[in-house]
Amino acid sequence: MREVAQARQESGLPPVPIRVITAGRRPRMPRAHLEHLNADHHALADRSPHGQLMVAERAGHQIPFEQPEIISQAVDEVLSLPPNSQEDVNG
Repeated sequence: MREVAQARQESGLPPVPIRVITAGRRPRMPRAHLEHLNADHHALADRSPHGQLMVAERAGHQIPFEQPEIISQAVDEVLSLPPNSQEDVNG
């Protein structure tokens, strides 16, 4: 987990809208690990001015198979944002 955090700090994200989709079901994950993971997902979403965390409440590790509609919802949300909220990363 430290390596992931370090890599994320060293390389920034472009100022574009993002959706961080996380699993809502993690029954066997130790509490400390779950808290770290949730904080990391929130931090990742917060790195974009239009970032948002989305929780797939009915899914575990296989979100695209267990709750595919949340993927479509995330894509629809980003595509429906006004053009001025999607800054050009190429300047």
